[in-house]
Amino acid sequence: MELSSVFGGDTLKAADLPNGAEPTVTIASVEQKKFDNGNKLLLKFIGKKKALVCNKTNAKRIAMNHGSNTDNWVGKQITLYVDIVDFQGEPTEAIRVRPMRSAPVQQSRPADDFADRVPDQISTAGERMQQQPMRRVSNTGAGDDPDDHIPFAPEWR
Repeated sequence: MELSSVFGGDTLKAADLPNGAEPTVTIASVEQKKFDNGNKLLLKFIGKKKALVCNKTNAKRIAMNHGSNTDNWVGKQITLYVDIVDFQGEPTEAIRVRPMRSAPVQQSRPADDFADRVPDQISTAGERMQQQPMRRVSNTGAGDDPDDHIPFAPEWR
């Protein structure tokens, strides 16, 4: 008999995500629940039996992309993964969340339309650089003589 079937409970643990599994889940509800060490959030997911006790770290990570009002988290997707965290001075496996970013906003102009927004000075400066011949510069301080010896670059002699 598997211990998790006896003592597993109804909340997710790191052991519930074996072998580097990183499932993406959709938040069905967010509730506040009182624990011995304070209030935490309980996230339930669409189509999943177990809920996630969401600590402050995970809540802040979700809030970064979906706002601090937990009512707005319902319907949003997050990815769960296991990470090593410091718990009471000991390294411990814990579930962390990676919020799914919203789809990027469509640009109003195609990417190849960038050229018409570049100032003329930049194009002109680039053209001037291409027209000027390259000249060798000495780093020895011996003067501007193009035949000066460059000890570290013999192919330039």
